[in-house]
Amino acid sequence: MTDKKKPDIVIMDREVRSKCSIYPLRYREDLHFMHSKNVLEEPEDIFENYILLHVDGEPLSIEDKNTPMILIDASWKRALYLAKFPQFK
Repeated sequence: MTDKKKPDIVIMDREVRSKCSIYPLRYREDLHFMHSKNVLEEPEDIFENYILLHVDGEPLSIEDKNTPMILIDASWKRALYLAKFPQFK
């Protein structure tokens, strides 16, 4: 991913935009989005040292304050599917 910023949020491509609470944030310059269909095209270490925010994850602590985070915006079923991609391991 040279010359591109790493995303903060991965949006599932099949999400209904009218129901998506994250999509309106796409205009913020400090947030970077990636569509899920593009994740597999990225190197497997793209999110190395990132915290993947998910329901079964460890609670955040003060030590995490400078660690980049990635959020998957999708239904629970689709988010669990995406979280199994090697880029999120």
